[in-house]
Amino acid sequence: MGFLKAIGKGFLTTIGVLVALILFVGVACDSDTTTQEVGSSVENQAVEGQSEEQSKKEEVVVVDNEYCLIALEEEFSEYNEVGFKVRIENKCDQPLLIGFNDVSVNGVMNDPFWGNSVEGGMTSYSTIGWYTTSESNPNVKSMEDLINIKGTFTISNDDTWDSLAKEAVIINATE
Repeated sequence: MGFLKAIGKGFLTTIGVLVALILFVGVACDSDTTTQEVGSSVENQAVEGQSEEQSKKEEVVVVDNEYCLIALEEEFSEYNEVGFKVRIENKCDQPLLIGFNDVSVNGVMNDPFWGNSVEGGMTSYSTIGWYTTSESNPNVKSMEDLINIKGTFTISNDDTWDSLAKEAVIINATE
């Protein structure tokens, strides 16, 4: 069993390094950076007399620029991972590579597991997740810990890796 855990950690480390390398190339390119503070929560709240679909709180749009729209649709919590279900709409005709970099949660640097490619004119659904058992996310053990999330969404051309935009955001701000 210990051997399987070691292989799993090695695999996740390798994948993490590859994602970081890909995202680093996009971050290293010059482009404009903007900051946007977004909603306080994306929790679902049931209201008496409404269907489950009607009771879902509106999604939180974290990025909306000429290249794409990124929206947090709802929170999720599974076995050893917490985070947000995300919808990405590519508004342009070029394939996009989108990353979430320089992320901190409540003042502590963290490493959420996420990166996404979206073909031109298409929509993609994904999750931005924090492993609750990871040493790189020491202060995230439950969904309630995901407050004051600060980071930068990097948007690059997925074919050329040319940096197109950087959008600094604050999610679930309590300050």
